[in-house]
Amino acid sequence: MVIDMLEPFLEQFEQYLNVIPPKTRRYKALSNLKEDIMKYLNQIPTLGFNSKTYDLPLSLSELAAYHLEHDEKAPFILRRQNKYIGILTDNFRFLDMTNYLSLGISYDGYLKMFGSNKRKFYSPYEYFTNFKVLKETTLPPHSAFYSALKGTNITTNEYVFYQKTWEAEQMKSMKDYLSYYNTRRARTCGY
Repeated sequence: MVIDMLEPFLEQFEQYLNVIPPKTRRYKALSNLKEDIMKYLNQIPTLGFNSKTYDLPLSLSELAAYHLEHDEKAPFILRRQNKYIGILTDNFRFLDMTNYLSLGISYDGYLKMFGSNKRKFYSPYEYFTNFKVLKETTLPPHSAFYSALKGTNITTNEYVFYQKTWEAEQMKSMKDYLSYYNTRRARTCGY
């Protein structure tokens, strides 16, 4: 874990902080810096690809409800214009990796850039408008895979492949499909 690797630095930092008089501005500034570093190190980074369009907005309402229900601090939302670029909680840092890549790179392009011969497994992104969709017990129709963002749909052969995958993996709901999609995507990235 990163925090373990930084342990020697953090110990030295603490020793340095202990020799500074506590009521000085320098002590207060360094103390605040240490607190910020620890907060950052204790957050688990969770990366999505183009998640600013679908995953982050869908997750935000559930995250906010959870935090309100458990009397926790509301998530901090990072936005650029009308797109989410990240959601921060005390424990997690949900980020969209497309913010750190060349403009216009596709997921397939991202995979090729790192030498992967795997291809993207498609999800009907725009079909996922709320969490109730996860309870649906059939694969949505071919038309649900249309992407307004790209102005294209998957091919008939790709749709048949997804139908066969649904059956072969014994999926019972769209939650199963999403879980398979996310697991496959993580494995494709090499995690």
